[in-house]
Amino acid sequence: MINFFLYTGLWLIAWSAITVVIYYRDKKNAKEGRWRIEEFRLHALALFGGWPGAYISQRVFKHKLKHKFQKETKAIIVAWVLGLISAWYFIFVGDAVKGMVY
Repeated sequence: MINFFLYTGLWLIAWSAITVVIYYRDKKNAKEGRWRIEEFRLHALALFGGWPGAYISQRVFKHKLKHKFQKETKAIIVAWVLGLISAWYFIFVGDAVKGMVY
């Protein structure tokens, strides 16, 4: 059980670090009027596990704060949290329920 949380946490930290760097580069490019990173790619980073980094970067860098993008980011966060809860339940609680005698 500890491995599940450890590996999930490490996964989120690694992808969040990558996501923060990409958001920083995108914000810097936006200020300089240079080539930008597509919103699809920013959402893909969040979907891979960089959603904590995406959420924090949006606030720290004041980047991508328009309403539609925020809704999409929040939907990704909700999907991840529900997915983690579901995985935890089916991996750990589901096994405990199987062993119960009614």
